[in-house]
Amino acid sequence: MFKRSNVNLTAALNVKKLLDQRVRTKLEQWLPAACDFEALASDEPGTATIADCVLYALLQFTRGLYGVNLAYGFPNLGRFEVAFGKRKSAELPGFPPAEMRPFAETWLEGVWEGEALECEPLKTE
Repeated sequence: MFKRSNVNLTAALNVKKLLDQRVRTKLEQWLPAACDFEALASDEPGTATIADCVLYALLQFTRGLYGVNLAYGFPNLGRFEVAFGKRKSAELPGFPPAEMRPFAETWLEGVWEGEALECEPLKTE
C-alpha cells in the first residue's frame, strides 16, 4: 500500500520546523502560568481550550506517527502531554495504522542530519 519512494520532503521539513527549539522553549516557559495540569486531565467542560487541543494533537501525531517526542527535554511540555492524554476525549485507538509507521519513520537522507530524535515511552505517572 505505501512505498518508501513516496516520502514527502515537504512534510518532513515542516515537522522539522515544529521541532525548532525556540518554539518549544517558549511553550515550556508559558505552560506553567497558562495551564492547570490537574484540571486539564479531567473531561470537565471548559477545562481545555482550542489551543490545548491543537497542541496535544501535534504532540500525539508526531509521537504516534513519526516516533518523534517533541516534549523531550521540555518537562512542562511533557507534563502537558501526560495530563491532556488522560482525557477520555484524547483517546485515539488504532493510531497510527500499523502499516504506516515504518514508512513515516523513514526520513530522506540529510533531513535530520546531526540531530538526535529521542522518543522514550510516554510516562503517565
